[in-house]
Amino acid sequence: MNIEISKQIQLSSLVLSDARQMLKLIENNRQTLGHYLPWVAAVTDIPSAEKFIDERVNNALPGAQWFKVIVNGELCGMFGIKSFDSETATAEVGYMLAEGMQGKGVISNIIIGMSGYIKDKIGAVIMEFRCLAPNQASINVALRAGAVLTQEIPDFIEQQGESQSLNVYQVRL
Repeated sequence: MNIEISKQIQLSSLVLSDARQMLKLIENNRQTLGHYLPWVAAVTDIPSAEKFIDERVNNALPGAQWFKVIVNGELCGMFGIKSFDSETATAEVGYMLAEGMQGKGVISNIIIGMSGYIKDKIGAVIMEFRCLAPNQASINVALRAGAVLTQEIPDFIEQQGESQSLNVYQVRL
């Protein structure tokens, strides 16, 4: 599936054959991504990149859909509808973006562009973002989307030798 967000930004379904490119992206951005995304440490070669992709695209979570982010024809990240909770009509989204593309509005444009899709195709009325407390860039994306902090989960994970809280932000679609 391909979704055009803008002339420059496209989403395309993430597939196992993307493993080599995704590994290269992770390798080139390991230090930055590793600060906030614990799974980065486990993606070290083609088989682990394939496993990482497989765990996302072939999971049994309702509503889950994963896309590679392509900007001006180049792979620069990943965007996912991680799950959909039909009882609360909440879709959780997640994303990662190469350091060189951060701060340029790519993810914010994807959030805007995908809001209607998430509401109409998935059936969500709430979009949820889960960010480690120190991840100001992801928090800013959630806030720009109009989300508000609804929950803080203390001591969620130990990352880089420090206990970090997980912040949950939600916005009505």
